[in-house]
Amino acid sequence: MAQPAFWTTQAARLVTAGVSSPTQDDSKFRTPPLRNVAVTGPWLHDGSAITLEDALDRHPTPVSPTQASDLIAFLESLTDTGFVSNKRLGFPSHVCGQKM
Repeated sequence: MAQPAFWTTQAARLVTAGVSSPTQDDSKFRTPPLRNVAVTGPWLHDGSAITLEDALDRHPTPVSPTQASDLIAFLESLTDTGFVSNKRLGFPSHVCGQKM
């Protein structure tokens, strides 16, 4: 399976810079941060989990209802409401003269 274009580009930059080698970076992935994870769905590699609960239900490691509730509460606590509600940091209302 071909690597996504961003991975190929990033890996090429690291190899060119002498930071890495092609074989050294095989099977490595950049993990996204958890900041604002509760508002960045859908989740999972294919976007099939519409809610965090769905994502936990599909995870191979089973968790109890109490653990699931605690984990979701923790993930929701990572939401920066000031950041996500700041209109200056949101999507623009117009792009290239077109209303969004």
